[in-house]
Amino acid sequence: MWDTSALAADYAMHLGNRAGDSQDCHGDSGGPLLRSVIGSDGKKTLEIFGVLSGGLGSADKACAFGNIYSAIAPSTRTFLASAATYTDPCAGGYTPAGSCEGDIAKRCTDKWDGGRSLAAVDCSGRGQTCMLDANKHAGCFDVGSDPSGAGTTQPFPAQAAPSLTQIRAGVIKQFSRHNDALTMKLDAAK
Repeated sequence: MWDTSALAADYAMHLGNRAGDSQDCHGDSGGPLLRSVIGSDGKKTLEIFGVLSGGLGSADKACAFGNIYSAIAPSTRTFLASAATYTDPCAGGYTPAGSCEGDIAKRCTDKWDGGRSLAAVDCSGRGQTCMLDANKHAGCFDVGSDPSGAGTTQPFPAQAAPSLTQIRAGVIKQFSRHNDALTMKLDAAK
């Protein structure tokens, strides 16, 4: 019956408003639309086929003309099937704080890092070793250092942002170089 008045094939449909039809009404939006399917074993089961979006009302009855459902489209079903096979790249207890496995610093990235993944840095490649800082964050530190104080857990040491005076001096220096080069070109053209 669902496809007798499809609004957008595979995406939306209108149901109800026929003799004997059950009618969804106020407060039912978001509820499931079920359909009966026969499985490969020959048994009949119910599966969610859509979600109630809303109804078409009249002056007499608020829920008189059936309902509009959003279908779970084939592309959505494909996405859900792939999501069901998702394997967490941080399985094994990795957290954003990280941990040390020998000289390898490992941590789980999050949405702020561009997505969930397992990041690993080989500290020995920089002549350093993996240690935990005072906040229990894993990072690369100089061998023999004590990161429990003010050590950095960044893969590369953070640098302070330049002051406004430093920025102005840099702009003036760049402008002066450009101006000197332009003056030399003009002098050479004379």
